[in-house]
Amino acid sequence: MTANQIKALVREYVSSSLAFCEQSRAISKISDDKRKAIGCILTHAIELTRDNLLRDDFSDMLETADELLQAHQVQIIHASPDYHRLCRELLIAREGLLLTELDRNDGNYWGEHLSTSILAGSFGQARCSRGVLKEHLKKRGQLPETA
Repeated sequence: MTANQIKALVREYVSSSLAFCEQSRAISKISDDKRKAIGCILTHAIELTRDNLLRDDFSDMLETADELLQAHQVQIIHASPDYHRLCRELLIAREGLLLTELDRNDGNYWGEHLSTSILAGSFGQARCSRGVLKEHLKKRGQLPETA
């Protein structure tokens, strides 16, 4: 599997995920309490995703990778470096998706560079550091000033 094929699969994952989330937001009214709860869930998911990236644990993305491969009738061995790269790129993309959804959950679409860089195929370039995430969460009131 080439790097371009992997990027195409990841772009499809990002595009369909963003579209699904946006459609869900468009058809449902969310209370402030539910919005705050969603923000906490997204924040936790971002931390878990980053921990998984640090540990090279792609188990959360195996099903997604398999679904994408099956949809495109691509067969690769799970133990192959290509499969490993696909799962890693999907996990990196997931981090960008979660950060984008965290912003969109608050009505902030200014962070669109997160998703558009992934759609353009420049993985990893739009990822925020833990310091940026902490500052972002402080501004949103979800992290104490001393953290």
